[in-house]
Amino acid sequence: MAQWIEDPQGRPEVEKVTKELKLPVWKANYKGKFRDFWNELWDKIEDYCLKLKEGSKKTDDRLNSAIGRNDGDFPIANAAVGNVYYSELTKKYYKCKVGGPAPMPNGNFVDMSILENLNRLENLYTTKEEKTKLSLTQINTVNLNNIRKAGFYVSSGWGNNISGLPQELSNNDSRAFYLVVFSLESGSYCQQILYSFKGLIFYRAITDSNSLFGQWRKINLI
Repeated sequence: MAQWIEDPQGRPEVEKVTKELKLPVWKANYKGKFRDFWNELWDKIEDYCLKLKEGSKKTDDRLNSAIGRNDGDFPIANAAVGNVYYSELTKKYYKCKVGGPAPMPNGNFVDMSILENLNRLENLYTTKEEKTKLSLTQINTVNLNNIRKAGFYVSSGWGNNISGLPQELSNNDSRAFYLVVFSLESGSYCQQILYSFKGLIFYRAITDSNSLFGQWRKINLI
């Protein structure tokens, strides 16, 4: 229920205002028969605002509980490695991997929702390795155009010497990813799916015998 207080501005024509939005109700001699109408309208608006505010707080509490911590909101004057920060713009939490000032999430942060999915994917691969003897092959100093053998690969360093990447991942701080390759024994028909540690997914394929890989295509999950 809306709460009413005296007008902080001290206007003589205002009898009271709502506590949250400061919506005014004029004195009877200023608004006449419309006074009751405005009083009821402002009351409904104020109640709606309070319910939204309460719901938002409960959502934030649930998110903080699920993430386990919240060390601040963007923009950040000096982010600390390992800390978790919230972006009102994206409505997501990010874990810092490179410290320093950050007005908004960038390549120095990992989206916590993506990080959780990557952890699950890594656990899945670990389970697969235990059950089927498959393993993640570490790669570095390699051109992805030359990887045509079916398997699971990982580039675990952001600055690894990797070429043949999608344009969006060609920077020196963007080369950490998982790579899944499906291929015939000869490698004449081959598909690559790349899962970037930044939460981006790309796909490309060799669709004709003795041809080259096509262009990388970004897969949008939303």
